[in-house]
Amino acid sequence: MPTLTKISATSNWGSSSPKDGLFTSDFVIDAYIKGKSDGIGQKEKLIQEKFSTNLKKLSTNTSELITFLKSKKIPVTDVFLKVNSWSTFNLLVIVPRKDFTSSKVTSVYNYISDLEVKEENDLFRFQISILSAGDKINTGSINADGFRLKYNSKPPKKVEEGTRNS
Repeated sequence: MPTLTKISATSNWGSSSPKDGLFTSDFVIDAYIKGKSDGIGQKEKLIQEKFSTNLKKLSTNTSELITFLKSKKIPVTDVFLKVNSWSTFNLLVIVPRKDFTSSKVTSVYNYISDLEVKEENDLFRFQISILSAGDKINTGSINADGFRLKYNSKPPKKVEEGTRNS
């Protein structure tokens, strides 16, 4: 016998609502927790999907930037990515010192500024910095600054299920 029914049976109090519509506080709390859990799961899934979409967009923008730099005869040594959140990123583009100090770089800054503004929206934003480097790049310092991912112009081939070597 449910608790409310037990209490009603021993007193002058009875339920004022139909039995079909009566919910215990435990039922309401359980429903709230389940709804909250389901909602959090949906939110996490949406964030993961948007993060993946943003990384693809960032890869496209990085490729276009490298192509632009090559058209200006500025070689790219490396490009590193810092993920600030699922929607905000920083790119660090490393070019040789001699090219960094040349007059060719001025047009690159205009291109970068236009690209950042063109692509920015409520769910995606990135900033690009250019760094000059000598013969050796200190990747330890770059990693310490939060740039943990390195751009690879040739993405790894997808391994089909069942063909992995264990």
